[in-house]
Amino acid sequence: MATRTKRASHVEADRPLAVRIGARLRLFPLRAAVLAVGSVIPRPVVVGGEVKVADRMRVTLSADHRVIDGAVAARFLQRFKLFLEQPLHLVS
Repeated sequence: MATRTKRASHVEADRPLAVRIGARLRLFPLRAAVLAVGSVIPRPVVVGGEVKVADRMRVTLSADHRVIDGAVAARFLQRFKLFLEQPLHLVS
């Protein structure tokens, strides 16, 4: 029996992101990756040997490796991180 996975966005809400058939998950075309972005929360980090509180955010990219090479997905996350940390790079 096929079950639909939940969609986080309201865009194209009538079409499922994927269908789970038993233990297999089948992604639909044009949906080769899913980017999950968490909220910004203060966390303890070590800076210069001292523990300080800094704002942190978890970002996860799930990619279908039949469509996207893992190295390409890793480069995307590196650029995404750069743009979040230094937004002026978006206009340069």
